[in-house]
Amino acid sequence: MTESYANDPYLGGAKRKWPGYVGLAVTGGAIVWGLFFWVPRHFQDDDFTMVNSAEVTAGNCISDLEDETAYAFPVIDCEKDHRAEVYAISTLPGDTYPGAEVLEQKVKQFCDESFGQYDSPAVDGWKTWQYYPSAESWPEDRVMLCVIEAPQNPITGSVVAGTEIHTK
Repeated sequence: MTESYANDPYLGGAKRKWPGYVGLAVTGGAIVWGLFFWVPRHFQDDDFTMVNSAEVTAGNCISDLEDETAYAFPVIDCEKDHRAEVYAISTLPGDTYPGAEVLEQKVKQFCDESFGQYDSPAVDGWKTWQYYPSAESWPEDRVMLCVIEAPQNPITGSVVAGTEIHTK
């Protein structure tokens, strides 16, 4: 009696083609997604400049908060489309890192007090963010930043400069 290997793809039988087609479809989908969503977002001509947190000033507008770190921000002219703005900045004193909880309280208090001068119906519903140094960055970084983000992005104008805010 002879065994048939006709249906065994590993022993010379018929090979299944669908796994290759699925892999090709997934790869093609990833390429299309990248071309239409990732590439324009990361390589568009926004005219922004990555600015170190120690060099950011109140009134700097930020084009995108999704790729930010506490060390650098994509700063753009406020008359161009942007998502957020730095409204207050200060340098923390001391040589010893006080701990994340202490810093979080100090920065929150500073940002809440600083926001009072900009609090108006024009910024109702806006989100505020606070940035402060980590234990690792403390030896070189003592900057705390307060940032306000518009709920409807993008916007033009400046909260700090008092120019009219326009949503798109």
